[in-house]
Amino acid sequence: MTRHNAERALGRAQTKRGRRGDTQGTRRGMKIEHRSYQCEFGGWHLTSESRSSYENRTKEATHR
Repeated sequence: MTRHNAERALGRAQTKRGRRGDTQGTRRGMKIEHRSYQCEFGGWHLTSESRSSYENRTKEATHR
């Protein structure tokens, strides 16, 4: 998967979550993907995790 495809998938996921939230009447408590990132194996993933949280988690994993 390329970065372009990951960004397109992110847009589709956000739209899907937004529609579901609109149907329910509220988006409260929903996990909504906000960004994509590339893992160490070269794959692209969508996440609702903040950038700082992700960077702190990966720093801790590399220091072990």
